[in-house]
Amino acid sequence: MGVHAGFADLMVICDGRVLFLELKAPKGRLRPEQEAFRNAVKAQGFGWALVRSLDDALGALADHGFTTRIAPAPRRPAP
Repeated sequence: MGVHAGFADLMVICDGRVLFLELKAPKGRLRPEQEAFRNAVKAQGFGWALVRSLDDALGALADHGFTTRIAPAPRRPAP
């Protein structure tokens, strides 16, 4: 028993909004079931994002109107 094939790894629910996050390694690719899931939830008006890093996750949350208590990492000046 488990979740439906292709279902996103994480689901964020807050204040009536839903965001699905699919976690992948830097070179990871979506399986056809994951692409179908993405297309279905986006067609229903829900948010979906492919996440390869913490910065991707924080950006996806911000892009979809979620707030966090995590401050962005300070940028180092270029050498």
